Amino acid sequence: MNLVYRIVHALLAIAVFPAILFLQLFYIEVSPNFIDYGMSLEFSLYQIFDLFGGGSKTSSLRNAFTKESLSNIWSVFSDAHVSLVLMIASGIITLALTVFIIVACIVKGKRKVLLTASSIGFVTSILFKVFSAQVCKTVTSGEVDFIKIFSQSFIAGFFGDLISVDTLRIGVFSNAVLMLFMCMVIWSVIYIVTDIGLEEEKPASPAKKK
Repeated sequence: MNLVYRIVHALLAIAVFPAILFLQLFYIEVSPNFIDYGMSLEFSLYQIFDLFGGGSKTSSLRNAFTKESLSNIWSVFSDAHVSLVLMIASGIITLALTVFIIVACIVKGKRKVLLTASSIGFVTSILFKVFSAQVCKTVTSGEVDFIKIFSQSFIAGFFGDLISVDTLRIGVFSNAVLMLFMCMVIWSVIYIVTDIGLEEEKPASPAKKK
């Protein structure tokens, strides 16, 4: 029974990674300032990686996220630094806990340890949604010029004055991760409670005759 518990728990944790990779990462609606009509876009992390195309996607991705580009993103989000840092931190902690749970399941980790890690992961996944919503709000409210994230050039500044971001939200992947950690917590609680019940129902072994 303990083996089944660890296998199911590990599978739930492993499912976090394809959820992050293939499910919707973010959803955005943009429109020109001079007409009431726009377009909507949604991407998964896999689609973003795929956009780099040709040659080595790893090297293309590395070139896209240079020190200069990351510094640009940081400066653009100057009004949301605290929320951005907390969003990134909660996301990293959630991923670290996912890896920890998988390893703990392999090395026969204790049930209470897995329950604790799953509970913390559930909380950090909620915090990720809260802080990401705050970051998205700074974009849609006009506090952050989303267009300038991609470039500080004249073109980006020009289009930034013509285009507004009407809607920006984190995609369904965050809901999937939250649900997976919730399932891990529920699975652990059910297993611990039923296991304790089974132990209580076991008849006492008869005393040996002298």
